[in-house]
Parts: sequence; structure tokens; C-alpha cells
Amino acid sequence: RYESVPEFAEALGIAVDTYYRIQKGEHARFSTMKKIARALGVQPADIAEFAPAPKHPQDGDDVGVK
Repeated sequence: RYESVPEFAEALGIAVDTYYRIQKGEHARFSTMKKIARALGVQPADIAEFAPAPKHPQDGDDVGVK
């Protein structure tokens, strides 16, 4: 549908550099996530890659300890 990354990024409403950072797995601002979700016709929460990372107990936490 799009002939180039710049054209696709423009359609999403984001900068080309931002597109490449997201492709590398780097953090995106919520406003950027909303733009991408809007362009795809979904909610940001519907995009698995935007889900927050699961929290892991830190060493020394009393999780599971009675």
C-alpha cells in the first residue's frame, strides 16, 4: 500500500526515526502508540507490542514468603 518507509511513517503521523526506533524494539511515547493504533483502527491496548512488560519481583522481595 505504501511505497516507502517515509510514506508509511507520514501516514501514521510519526517521524521516520521514530518508526525505525519502534522497529528496533525501543520505547515509544503513548502519543505515538495512539497514532499508530488509530491508523490501524484499533486501541493501543490491542497491540501486543505495546503491552507493558510483566513485572518481576526484585531480589529480596517477600513474594511467596510466609
